[in-house]
Amino acid sequence: MLTHPTLEKLQTLRLSGMLKALSEQQQMPEIGSLGFEERLGLLIDREVTERENRRLETRLKKAKLRHSCCLEDLDVKASRGLDKTLILTLAACTWIARGINLLICQMVALNRVQKSVKAMIGVVISEATLLKFVRRLHESLADWELLVAEQLIKSAAINVDETSLRVEQKNHWIHVYSAGDMTLKYLHRKRGKEAIESINIIPRYGGVIIHDCWSSYLSYNHCTHGLCGSHLLRELAFVIDANGYRWATP
Repeated sequence: MLTHPTLEKLQTLRLSGMLKALSEQQQMPEIGSLGFEERLGLLIDREVTERENRRLETRLKKAKLRHSCCLEDLDVKASRGLDKTLILTLAACTWIARGINLLICQMVALNRVQKSVKAMIGVVISEATLLKFVRRLHESLADWELLVAEQLIKSAAINVDETSLRVEQKNHWIHVYSAGDMTLKYLHRKRGKEAIESINIIPRYGGVIIHDCWSSYLSYNHCTHGLCGSHLLRELAFVIDANGYRWATP
């Protein structure tokens, strides 16, 4: 397929975001592992981001702000009553990463994260702002997520598990897929096969899946199955506690 005419048409249609994204995709050898819909989605996401950035630039120009400010020019003399340490802490934005880590990795409640951030920087950050940061992270990792999913599918073995999570007072499930230093988590309202099919990693996988013997995993006969060591130890501990069988001692 000739790509130059396509690039020229995108330029004519003023789809600069899609033009840049397509040019970048052509330089990525691993992009061929993605399906048509996934690649198209990445192009559209880039176009939307480009348009939002252009709108922001336009608004800033129309605002005709009297001053162009930067932290380097900020006067932090003691007479002004400004806390230089606090300003530098806010500017470094490390509190954003820590807040997102608490929300996503540690699964701490939103109101508790808000209090933790206040303890770090001495300023109250609204819950809406914290959620906006999470959404931005989600959007920025979209390309990475698709590529990692393809790498997981090529792995010799992957670990899979699921755990419940309350969302708007309704039970949902976090589905985890990992191999080596790669981990993906998906939120779905179902625990079983409907969620697995929707996520679409195991249906396309042909290696060994390590799991907890959940029947939905065992229904995939095209994969080799292995029992998670932690779950196996838990089952042995139950046999010892319930029956006192010495053979179950690890």
